[in-house]
Amino acid sequence: MLYNSSNSTINDCLIYNNYDAGIQLNSSFNTTISDCSVYENDYGIFFNSSLNNTINLCSVYDNYRHGVVLHSSSNNKISVCSVYENDYGIYLYSSLNNSINNCLVYRNYYGFHFESSSNNTISDCSVYSNNYGLWVSNSLNNIISTCCVYNNYYGFRLKFSSNNIISDSSFYDNDYDGMFLYNSSNNNINACFIYNNTYNGIRLCPYSNNNIIKNCRIYNNSYGIKIEFSSNNNSIHHNGFINNTIQAYDECINFWDDGTEGNYWDDYSGSDTDNDGIGETPYTISGGANADNYPLMHEFTWWDTEKPIILVSPDNNSVIKPNTVIDFDIKDDNLRNATCSINNGNVTSFSSPYDISTEGWADGTYSIMIYAEDWGRNKVSKTFIFIVDSIPPTISVTGVADNAYYNADVNFLIEVIDANPYTLSGELNNVSFDPNATISVIAEKNYVLFVQATDKAGNTAEKTIVFTIDKTKPILSDISPATGTKTADSMITVSGKTETDAVVKINGINVLVSSDGTFSKEITLVKGDNTITITATDQAGNTNTQTITVTKTEEKEKKGFIPGFESLTILMILVAAILLRRKRLK
Repeated sequence: MLYNSSNSTINDCLIYNNYDAGIQLNSSFNTTISDCSVYENDYGIFFNSSLNNTINLCSVYDNYRHGVVLHSSSNNKISVCSVYENDYGIYLYSSLNNSINNCLVYRNYYGFHFESSSNNTISDCSVYSNNYGLWVSNSLNNIISTCCVYNNYYGFRLKFSSNNIISDSSFYDNDYDGMFLYNSSNNNINACFIYNNTYNGIRLCPYSNNNIIKNCRIYNNSYGIKIEFSSNNNSIHHNGFINNTIQAYDECINFWDDGTEGNYWDDYSGSDTDNDGIGETPYTISGGANADNYPLMHEFTWWDTEKPIILVSPDNNSVIKPNTVIDFDIKDDNLRNATCSINNGNVTSFSSPYDISTEGWADGTYSIMIYAEDWGRNKVSKTFIFIVDSIPPTISVTGVADNAYYNADVNFLIEVIDANPYTLSGELNNVSFDPNATISVIAEKNYVLFVQATDKAGNTAEKTIVFTIDKTKPILSDISPATGTKTADSMITVSGKTETDAVVKINGINVLVSSDGTFSKEITLVKGDNTITITATDQAGNTNTQTITVTKTEEKEKKGFIPGFESLTILMILVAAILLRRKRLK
């Protein structure tokens, strides 16, 4: 026993077979008891009028009366202890502001018993296989949270107690009631799982008024909630009643909704024509005239803390073509509703498959706001921006023209005009090149230039240019007559052969080139030397020129020549011959 002591430490001890208490503190403070096993005593650990002490990592078991007792003691901490096979596991009488957490309390007659004790906290404890799991009587403002209370005969009982909070805990597999509020009012039961209890999930009677039961999942009990004997003005909403033999029984006057939303009942047969998640007709509560006026169509998933996820394809801030379908995906297993608004216009309901067609949209920027809320009241709102673009890029190529011929090196530059980002590719004779720089082409050959530009919306423009580099003069062969030819004729035919696509001029006059490349033209000669210039020019502008000289000579006159004399002489000879022949015949 420590009496009127402070700052003491009891550590790593085995304490057993004491007639009174194994460890007792009277009017003591700042004492630490840790790593001790306290067993087979009358009381295990007993604090009387003691403050700010700590019990940690202890096993307190098989004591004849109580395992741990706090009598008129405040601000003490009990943590990570195992308290079992005692009469009362942990007993607080007239004690305030104590904290009990992470303890295992089992196989006691009373797991916890608070009597006239207020402002205490029990958290993260497992309370099981006791006759009474938790018993709180004549006590105020206690908090019980994140505890598991199971496999007891009675799970949790509040008696003549008010303003207590029971939250985030599970009460299940108890042989009688999960929770029983006896003549207890103004308590708050929130976010609890209450299931598989043999009789009642929660029972209120008698004179248990103004309690709030919300956000609980109550299932697989004989009665989900049973309210009897003048227990009025209790508020029960946003709970899930599932597969209870009798979902709810209420013979008093209570509120089964909060004025806008009620509870989820898995046997509700009403409809929800406006899809607001609330049934059109009330759910009748057995036992009296009570009803849930706003039954929920889906269980309120208060344990769900994750917001819906909104995905979109194409990506946010995309540039898209008209008639593109924007595909949203809202991921949440318990989605309640979704809405959308375009350019701050009307808010409309948004349902699966969550597609928005851009058919008929003019080019421009559009803002789409998507809102989603699940049944756990997790909400998300996201705004997406899309640019509609129906105009393909404009491609211009400088330095080279389609179907053009060049007799020198070619340097060309590609330019693209578009309101939005684009990609550009180019091929020259099927070989890719960097189209963002000036391109130099030197070799003599035929070229096919292909350029493609695709903007961010997917609009595509293409340009094909065919050109030829030819730096070689066209041939000129088989020229006739040869230079130096002399003739007395007034006309002469000049001929030769060249390329089929060449333009031939003789003395500046175009000459027809036949399909085999030959050409000819008659030239009128003047007396003396005649200079004849022949040019052949190909499509690239290459020119081959040849010059020949032809001399026209004069004819010589015969002396004593009489016009017609030769013909007359011949005639006279013929006549003489005929006469001579006739004379011989005679």
